[in-house]
Amino acid sequence: MEPDRTHGSFRPVIDRWTVVPWFVLGLAAVTWLNLFRPVFHLAAVIADSLAHGAPVTARHLHSDFFAFWPAGHIAATAEAARIYDPAWFATWSTAQFGPGLPSYMQYFYPPPSLLTTLPLLPFGPAAGLLAWTLLISLPCIPLLRRAGAPWPVIAAGLLSAASLTGISIGEFGPIAGSAFIAALMAVSRRPDVAGGLFGLISLKPQAGLLGPVVLVARGEWRGLAVG
Repeated sequence: MEPDRTHGSFRPVIDRWTVVPWFVLGLAAVTWLNLFRPVFHLAAVIADSLAHGAPVTARHLHSDFFAFWPAGHIAATAEAARIYDPAWFATWSTAQFGPGLPSYMQYFYPPPSLLTTLPLLPFGPAAGLLAWTLLISLPCIPLLRRAGAPWPVIAAGLLSAASLTGISIGEFGPIAGSAFIAALMAVSRRPDVAGGLFGLISLKPQAGLLGPVVLVARGEWRGLAVG
């Protein structure tokens, strides 16, 4: 950028290529802020349900909570085995949340994964939605901090597109990802802890497939045994 003193004026001359990175940065900022919209919508649904008793329904929210909450409550009954009966599960869920649930809103995870739904047992749908949102997000902070991740890295991770999207749709991908990172950071120092974390991640099998591969590749047999 150079001043233009033609005819005694002082006018900056801007190279068009100078504007490009700022334009891209601004576009990225707008896109990133747009990711908060579903999170704000989720917060509004929770607040409306808790404050005014508004029902939590699939018409107002797209979330895997509609699979986890029913699974947790059914697992505590004599009908636990019917969690994997799609028609029965859909009927039970519809009775709780009303019509509008997508046909794919089923519980596809293996039985050990039901442990993650136990904290939802004391809660109805409204309080349960809040509890589930906190459960899949807040533990990420101590997990990553305990692993030695600096605060800026933790903030960047939790505010990333993948994390915000996961939280807004009720996925426990954020906490599974945090546990995976913590396990990777612990492999060299505490292979037993890493193995335990990889084992926990297997509650969501597709998120923990690489865990045993990492341990075998490093020859960390103790961690593999723990996991």
